[in-house]
Amino acid sequence: MMQGVLCLRTKLHRKKAQAEDLLSQLRSSDDPQTLFDQLMAEYNEDTGEPSEGYTFGPGEMVDEFYEGTAALEEYEISDLVESQFGYHIIMRLPSEIPTVEETKEAYALNCLAPCSRNGNQCKGRICPGHHTDGARGILY
Repeated sequence: MMQGVLCLRTKLHRKKAQAEDLLSQLRSSDDPQTLFDQLMAEYNEDTGEPSEGYTFGPGEMVDEFYEGTAALEEYEISDLVESQFGYHIIMRLPSEIPTVEETKEAYALNCLAPCSRNGNQCKGRICPGHHTDGARGILY
């Protein structure tokens, strides 16, 4: 075996062991949310992560990260998630993005009022040129 390959395997083994230790600390904590923030400040190697965390949808993250997040409830902490980038411990944050149902409801309520473009009521249909932010193109 080449020395570089052995060194890489040793490094990956250490990274996994460290991630498992951090996860163990989180699992035994009385306040895992606060500890998560502290551990993230000290150990996170993702230099591009925004301070408020990532906001993303399908296809915007590697599958392992997306699926690991989707399986969690709000503020739940994942098991170790391995991706091509390394090992992740994920805490799902509350979504500030409205659900499809919330968006449909807001759009329908908006369409009951006279259209700002032509004065007609949309009656649940898309009026030409009329939309609300985040709802353009939703047909129901």
